[in-house]
Amino acid sequence: MAAYRILGFIGFIFSAITAALGTTILLALVAFIPWFISIIIRGPSWILLSVTTKKKLYFVTGILVIILGPFSVAFIFAFTTASGMQGPLTFQLVALLWGIYSFFEFLSYISIKLIFFRIASVNIISIILMNFAVIYFSDPKTIIKDPGGYFIFVAFIIMVISAIFAAIGFFKFTVKEAKPEIKYAVPPPPY
Repeated sequence: MAAYRILGFIGFIFSAITAALGTTILLALVAFIPWFISIIIRGPSWILLSVTTKKKLYFVTGILVIILGPFSVAFIFAFTTASGMQGPLTFQLVALLWGIYSFFEFLSYISIKLIFFRIASVNIISIILMNFAVIYFSDPKTIIKDPGGYFIFVAFIIMVISAIFAAIGFFKFTVKEAKPEIKYAVPPPPY
């Protein structure tokens, strides 16, 4: 079995664990560990998939996961542990960084001809919900009590579903399921 399949499967299982922990208030604090493990495994899996399929989108996705993922984890860790970082801007920055690399994962999902990745593309809903919640209900001390807490809860549930289907997708993936990149050629002049 190809390395990208194994890494992608394991990485997205850790992602599902992270999202499941995020649905609980008490266990959300330990979600840093599987989230970070997920990021350091998922990023290389996208890059290896890019090498195999020759698709640049997967390479960019992998690089963004590797770069923006640890920053997201670091900011949310600082947000929850250091009193100086507890502000709406930090919360919004985490959602923005996570949203960027998650959006590229969404684009990668929809570029693969495999039903599991198509189902995993529901992550776009969690990106919208999470960013909506932190923009409009951004006081970190009350967001769980505000209606924003419900948006975040639903976003985490959707992330669990997305991550499980992405894990299955990586496990079942073969190169023929990657759509070829569309290359447009300029037609010759009509004369």
